[in-house]
Amino acid sequence: SVTIPNTVREIDSFGFSDCHSLHTITIPDSITEIGESAFNNCRSLTQVRIPGTVSVIREDLFNSCSKLQSVILEDGVTEIENGIFTWCSGLKELHIPGSVTKIDEYLFFGVWDIAEKLTIYAPAGSYAETWAKEHNIPFVAE
Repeated sequence: SVTIPNTVREIDSFGFSDCHSLHTITIPDSITEIGESAFNNCRSLTQVRIPGTVSVIREDLFNSCSKLQSVILEDGVTEIENGIFTWCSGLKELHIPGSVTKIDEYLFFGVWDIAEKLTIYAPAGSYAETWAKEHNIPFVAE
């Protein structure tokens, strides 16, 4: 378990990559940037909350986090880049705020049955709702 101090402003690319025993991480609102692949191959990570102070969710952020089940993106996040959930076969719920206006096409590469496992939670009428429906992923308004 890791709690990042609120004096930290950025998590570098590959910052926690290959931390196989990392189960939980607390990311404070002081974080404004998380580099790509920051949690690559954190096989034991089960849930994450990304504060709204991080506007862009970078490419391959959770690549190969096979036990990741729940991700909450808070209001303020505006963009979700490609491949953030590549090989994340355990993902069950993704909470996307209404502030998101761009979601790249290939979020779930390597997870062939994603529509059977995942539910996207977001505000009704949001970009996330449109994206979920276009990709045949179950959607619940929250």
